[in-house]
Amino acid sequence: MRLITLYILAVLFALPLVTQAAGLSVQFQNSPLFGEAQFMPGATVSRTVTVTNTDAVAHTLYTRATSTVSGGLEDAIDLTIISSASHFNGTLAAYYATSSVLLGTLASNETKTYTFGATFRTSAADAYQGKTTQFDIEVGWDGGEAVTDGSGGGTGSSGGTTSTGGGSGSFGVGGSGTGAEPRVLGDSTVADFMGDVATNVATIYNAGTKAVARVLGDEDIAVEATSTEEASLATAAIEKTKEAPAPHDCRIPWLIAFALMMFGRILLEVFRAREQDYHVVRASNILFLAMFVTAFAVVALLSFPCSVVTAVAVGLAYIAVMLIE
Repeated sequence: MRLITLYILAVLFALPLVTQAAGLSVQFQNSPLFGEAQFMPGATVSRTVTVTNTDAVAHTLYTRATSTVSGGLEDAIDLTIISSASHFNGTLAAYYATSSVLLGTLASNETKTYTFGATFRTSAADAYQGKTTQFDIEVGWDGGEAVTDGSGGGTGSSGGTTSTGGGSGSFGVGGSGTGAEPRVLGDSTVADFMGDVATNVATIYNAGTKAVARVLGDEDIAVEATSTEEASLATAAIEKTKEAPAPHDCRIPWLIAFALMMFGRILLEVFRAREQDYHVVRASNILFLAMFVTAFAVVALLSFPCSVVTAVAVGLAYIAVMLIE
C-alpha cells in the first residue's frame, strides 16, 4: 500500500485563540486553526470554532476564505463545515470560490460551535507534489468591519465584527509550503520546520512500499544506472557459465587408443618373431614404446578431440596399417 505522509504544522503555539469585539466573540481551537503533526491519506483532521453573539440582537453568521493563493493543491483537499447542520461540503477550491458560506442565525447571547474538517484524498499522490495553496479563514456577519491582529483574530469597531482565523495559512506538497521545509531521516519520517509566522503546512511524500522516500539527483541516478548495468553483466556471466559444458579429460580416451595400438603392435611382432631375430623384435618394440609416449604427450598438450570413438578409430586404423605392412 502506498503511503502518503501528510504534515500540517502550526508554527505558533497551538493554543485556543479568543477574539472579542462589540457584539461578537470567536474562539478558535488552535492558532492557527490546523496544527496536526502527521496525517495519513483518507483521514480527516477537524478543528472547532466557537462563536458567541454578545450583541442585543440576532445576527446571521458567515465564513469565507480570504488572501487565497491558489497553487493547485486546493483541488485535492475536501473541506466540511458543520454544527447542528451541514453548512459546507466541497473542495477547498470551492470554498475559495464561494463569496461567503452561511453559518445560520445566532440569537442574542447564543453560543454555537462549528467544526471545520479537512480531508486529503487518497488519490492525491505524485501529481500534487510541489504544489501549494494559501488562505485565511474569516468568521463574522455582514456589516461589520473586518479586523485582524495577524495571528488569527482581532478587535473591531462597534456594529459588527469579522474575525479572521488561521493566520496566513498554507498547504504545501513535497516541502513547497511557506516557511517550512521537511527532511527525511532514517526509517521514520521526521520533519523539522523553522519559521516565525502562523502557517498551516501539509507535506505529502510518495513513499511507494516503504515509509520513507528520498529524492535522487543526477549523481545518484548515474550510480544507480551503473550498479544496474554491472548487476546485469554479472547475471549474464553466471548464466553463460551454467550453459557451458564441463571440460573433459582428453587423455583417457587417447590413452585407450594408444594402448590398443600398443597391443596390436606387440601382437604383430609376436607373429613376426617366428621369422626374425628376437633382438630385432625387442628393439622395434622399445622404439615403438618411445613413439607411443611422445605421441601421447603431444595429444595431451594439443588437446585433441575428447572422443572415445575417434581415439578407438585411430587405434584400429593403426592396426590395419600394420597388418597391411
